[in-house]
Amino acid sequence: MVWLPKGQGRAAVAIVAVLILGVFFRFYGLGHKLLWHDELATRVFAAGYTVEEWKAALYTGEIFDVSEVQKYQRHNPSRSVAEATRDLAENDPKHPPLYYVLTRIWVTLFGDGLGTLRALSAWVSLLCLGGMYWLSRELFDSPRAAWMSVALLSLSPFFVLYAQEAREYALWTLLILLSNAGLLWAIRRTEKGEPAPRVARAWAFYGLMTVVSLYTSFTTASVILTQLLYLLFRERLRFRRVGRLAFVTLAVSALCFVPWVITLLRHFDAFQISMRWSKEIIIPVSALWRILGHNFSRTIVDFWPELETPLSLSVMGLAVALILAALVFMARRAPRSTALLALLLVVFPIGMLLVPDLLFGGIRSISMRYLTPAWLGVLLALGYFLGTISPPKLGSGLGALVLVISLLSTAHNAP
Repeated sequence: MVWLPKGQGRAAVAIVAVLILGVFFRFYGLGHKLLWHDELATRVFAAGYTVEEWKAALYTGEIFDVSEVQKYQRHNPSRSVAEATRDLAENDPKHPPLYYVLTRIWVTLFGDGLGTLRALSAWVSLLCLGGMYWLSRELFDSPRAAWMSVALLSLSPFFVLYAQEAREYALWTLLILLSNAGLLWAIRRTEKGEPAPRVARAWAFYGLMTVVSLYTSFTTASVILTQLLYLLFRERLRFRRVGRLAFVTLAVSALCFVPWVITLLRHFDAFQISMRWSKEIIIPVSALWRILGHNFSRTIVDFWPELETPLSLSVMGLAVALILAALVFMARRAPRSTALLALLLVVFPIGMLLVPDLLFGGIRSISMRYLTPAWLGVLLALGYFLGTISPPKLGSGLGALVLVISLLSTAHNAP
């Protein structure tokens, strides 16, 4: 551990232990946990069957044998990736195709068992640990803060949960990390005046991560808008070299995504139907705020599906207070040129979904997975706070406490 001076070998051992536990819980029980609705859609798509086929066969009002139902979850080698992608575009266009194409290839190579299908997300989630380290180093240039952020991500109950799910969120998490780290890397190379080929490669990497992220989740739009807002503040509305290169990179990325935008527009009715629930279901404003607070706390502690007892409310309050303290600490102490990006990652994606809910009604903001950029920002802030606060023993003690609580939450949820 490069940040550890002599005599702190125990901290290095602790970090290694945390990483090992994070790996363990990402692969624990992959094939034995219940399959839920969204994962079933992934499994049927990966098998190669169209929505019309399995609905026509199974939605008849009759009782079927288990084998008849599972038939549509078994790999069908006669179907091509192109056919499956076309079915996705026509019936579920809100989900760009990259992750689902990868699952189709994955089950072809390794088998269509449920555990095997979920293993794709688990393996991808391990790459997120490296992505978190890189992004934290680009933001704060503090190895200690970076390792703390990695440890928090390793045991975060929310991120472990989605590391085990046969959906696109683990892949999207990785791409959010790489896109933001790539942006800061490209800016740093540009401002250092490095040779043009190196600068071009850095911006090309950022552009590639942006395109791949768009083809993984439409919600990448919140990340891109966050980055644009960050660039506007950072460049003070001046169209300097960094601004010009960023504009060109994002313009090219947008052009690369035009084919799926056209697909979405052609099947916009299907998109509206699939997202109708987020606008039509209305809950009290107080419930929106309570759920938001609960979701904030679930990045590090998650013992209760609902907040119904004084204990659960108290724990949520303490967790939210710690997170707010970390965000304020980061805003005041971290380098302003980069800390702004981490703050915006928390505030802007939440605001994009919460404000319409508050103004017009709906539950856009209560689905925690759609706010993944914000939860990464929370862990980055906590990592910086716990890794750099003085005296170091205070940060180490608080960090150990948070990691133990996260470990207990993850272990509690593991079965």
